[in-house]
Amino acid sequence: MSPPGGHKTYLAILLVAVVVFSMLLRRSFFGAQPPRSDAPATVAVEVSGEVPSPGIYLVSRDRATVSNALLTAGLSGIEADGMRKLESGESLAVVKTENGFRVIAGQMQASARLALGLKIDVNSASEEDLMLVPQMRPEFAAAIVKGRIDRPWEKVEDLAQIHGIGPKTVQKFEEFLDASPRGRK
Repeated sequence: MSPPGGHKTYLAILLVAVVVFSMLLRRSFFGAQPPRSDAPATVAVEVSGEVPSPGIYLVSRDRATVSNALLTAGLSGIEADGMRKLESGESLAVVKTENGFRVIAGQMQASARLALGLKIDVNSASEEDLMLVPQMRPEFAAAIVKGRIDRPWEKVEDLAQIHGIGPKTVQKFEEFLDASPRGRK
């Protein structure tokens, strides 16, 4: 019994299926990731607290200082640590005090860092933060946090020591995680 429309319709459907399957197979094999730059031209900094325009700002790398980030958020005249260079993912919280303003430096929340394409540190992230990473399981997050108690993780590849995390999973995690020296004792 032949399909409605004859053999030509059957061959056309088969040809389309083969082309679509080939495209999907090629995409999964070669990946569709854009090239990454090691040194972005801008630095993403969050400014919050007692500033006219709180938010996350992209500041050019050559102007990425505490003073310039605060100025971008509408606050000028802050001297404390003003010329310190900033790295992507840092946050500056401005608190009003009796003597003026105080700037508290820290890290952006993990969700903001990941949304901006920045990595989170396995040596300081909470279990909840780690659960934001694609393919992260609760038992992996718990083991990462527990594993750094005695000795911080030296590199993301060391996560392969955790039962259930193999080389392919580590490779996927490397896109979202980092083992920062800042988290080490």
